[in-house]
Amino acid sequence: MPTIIAFDCSLSMSRVVTTQVGEEGGIKISQKHLAYDACNELLKYLSKRIKLEYTALLSFSSTCQVLCEFTRDHEALKAALNKAKLRDKACLEPLCHEINNLVSKEFGYMVPCNIIIVTNGRVNWTSDVRSVNPEESLQSIEFPIKFQSAIHFICVTEDLAKSGREKFIQAVIQTNNGKGTINNLQSPVIDHQLSVRKMVNDFTSKHMSVFAGRLQCGNLKNDIVLFPSPEKQKSSGDIGMNPLRSIEKDLHIVGFLNISDVKSPPASSRHLILPVGNTNIKTTEDDKSPSQDLGNLPSFIVALHGSLKIEHKIALVLVGEDWYGIISSWTDHKKKSNLILSLFGIGTECIPWLGSLEHLGPSEGAPPIPTDKKHVASFAVASDPKSYSQNLVVWTKPTGLQTDVQKLLRSAKKLPEKTQVFYKDLNRIRKAALAFGFFELLEGIAAILERECTMLPGTSHPEATLQLSHAAQELRVLKGYDVSISPLKTDFKHHSR
Repeated sequence: MPTIIAFDCSLSMSRVVTTQVGEEGGIKISQKHLAYDACNELLKYLSKRIKLEYTALLSFSSTCQVLCEFTRDHEALKAALNKAKLRDKACLEPLCHEINNLVSKEFGYMVPCNIIIVTNGRVNWTSDVRSVNPEESLQSIEFPIKFQSAIHFICVTEDLAKSGREKFIQAVIQTNNGKGTINNLQSPVIDHQLSVRKMVNDFTSKHMSVFAGRLQCGNLKNDIVLFPSPEKQKSSGDIGMNPLRSIEKDLHIVGFLNISDVKSPPASSRHLILPVGNTNIKTTEDDKSPSQDLGNLPSFIVALHGSLKIEHKIALVLVGEDWYGIISSWTDHKKKSNLILSLFGIGTECIPWLGSLEHLGPSEGAPPIPTDKKHVASFAVASDPKSYSQNLVVWTKPTGLQTDVQKLLRSAKKLPEKTQVFYKDLNRIRKAALAFGFFELLEGIAAILERECTMLPGTSHPEATLQLSHAAQELRVLKGYDVSISPLKTDFKHHSR
C-alpha cells in the first residue's frame, strides 16, 4: 500500500545526544540527524524491496510542508529529504489534514495507506498552549484521517516515557481505530545511530514485509511474491472469537474455469503476482544474487499467463483451508499484461452462483444431467451470475469530475445534433450528484449552462438556446433519483415562413 513518511522538523529535534562509536570517546549528534538516518533506512528498504510502491515525504511542525508528492523515484525522495528545515513546535493536526488532502487527491478514500512519523516523541495535537491534557482533547475533535490507515511512530530517542507524550501518542493510535505502533530505542543506548538503524530494520521486517511463497499446479511450480502483501482475514461464518488467518506459503491451483462462468465475483483484495528474481522486488535483505533476465529462462508463470490469456480462462487457487482465490490475466492501459490474484472471503461459497467450490469437478466423465420431458434440468441449479463490475460514476480525483463536465459542454456546443448524448451525460452526472448529496454540483452546472446560452454564436441553431435553458431550469428542480430530464420538445417548422 502507499506509504507516507512524515519528518519531525520541530525545534526540539536540534537537541544533542552523546553516542559512543567503537572504542573511541563519545561524540555528539543531533536528534534531527538520527531522524534523517531513520528516513534514509526506510527509503533504502522501499527502494530494495518494494520498488512498485508509491511513497510521499512530508515535514511538519506547527505547519506541514509536502517535500515530495507520491512517486516511485526514491532518489527524488532522498533529495527532497535534504530540504527539511527546523522550525517551531511539532503538531499533528496540520500534518493529518495535509495527509488527508494529499491521499484524497491522489488515490481517493478507498485506498489504505501506511503513515510513518519519524519524531523524537515531543509532539502535540495543536499549538494551543492551553491544552493541558492532550489525550482528552482528542475525544472532542473529529479525526482528520478519512481513509483506512495505520499510523506508526518511529521515535529516535529512548526517553519517550520521560517526555510525557507516550500516552498522547497511544491516544492518537486509538483514535485511528487502534491501527498503528510505537517504536522507540531501548535503554541503555550506546551507539544511537546503530540502534536507530536496528529499530527501523525490525519495524520494516515486521510491518512492511513482502509475501514470498510458491505457486504450484501438479508437478509445475514457481517461487513468487505477491504485491501488495495480503492482509490477514477473519472468517465470518464461525461464531466466537476467531484468530486472524494468513494465506499459506504454498498456493495450489486446483482447476480452471471459463471467464464467462466466473464473471466478476466479489473479491476482498487483489494482488500482483511476480516471479522471484524480478528486479523490482527482493524477498530477503541478503539477496545479493545477480539479477537474471527472466525472459530467457523457462518459467511456469509465463506459461500460465499465456494459456490463461489465450484460452480466456481463470485458475482456481486454494490459498488456505476453505479459502480460495482466482488467478487471471490483466492488461493495464500501457498494454502490459500481468497475472492478478483475486482473494475471496474465507469459505467455500464465496462465488454464490457456482455453489460450493468443493463440489466442482471436471466435466469429462461426469454423469449425464437428468432432464424432464422438456429437456430441462430436473434439479435446482445455481443462480445466474451477478457481476460486481458496474459502470458507476466514482469521482476519486478532481480531474475525473472535470472531465465529465467538459464532456457535457462539448455536447452542449453541438446542439441540437448531440441532443441525445447531451441529456444522457446530464442525467448520468445528475444521478451521481444526487446519490452523493453533491447538490452544489447541480447548481454549478446549471449556472454553466446558462452562461453557455449567452456565449452561443449568432449562427447557432435557436433550439440550442432553448435546450440549454430547459436543462438548467430542470437541474434546479430537485426531483426524485429515478426521474430523468427529457429533452424539450420543439417544432421550428411551425414558425418558418
